[in-house]
Amino acid sequence: MIMLADARVALQHAGAAPRPDDHRVRVEPIGVAGELSPAVREALQARLGEALARTHFEIVEPGDAHAQLVRTQVVAHGRDLDIAIELVERGSTRVIARVEEQCDTCGTVEAAETIGSLAIALSRQVELQQRSAVQVVAPRAPVEAPVQPLDRPIAARRPVRWGIGWAAL
Repeated sequence: MIMLADARVALQHAGAAPRPDDHRVRVEPIGVAGELSPAVREALQARLGEALARTHFEIVEPGDAHAQLVRTQVVAHGRDLDIAIELVERGSTRVIARVEEQCDTCGTVEAAETIGSLAIALSRQVELQQRSAVQVVAPRAPVEAPVQPLDRPIAARRPVRWGIGWAAL
């Protein structure tokens, strides 16, 4: 006898029906560790906003409590920069997506290009997560059901696993 979940198990794609405000983001000022001139910081902040505006994100005013949060951290080691951008769930500290890159011997133009490409990569990562996330909804208790294909019992020495994309049941 094999324990099977009830036939009413349903698969739901988490990204199929996103909430209307999921694409709304507030952009925090860039956090900097190390020495970075105010002019470079302003150029990076402007480039971040431009790149996010070209994606599916809608940038909203800083006071909007219904928006998700985009946080950027730049760590400067001389002319080398470590840049990380993360999308944080509204009302919590849970990171939804994070992208990061190192920029060796960066000038202002290279750093701005890097931050722009990271903003676009963040958007793509979020879109892929929404498309590929699968949620399995099953009844509380499994039911017993004999499985006998071709009128003979299954002789299995391992648990039965069904694959659905990257998730296995």
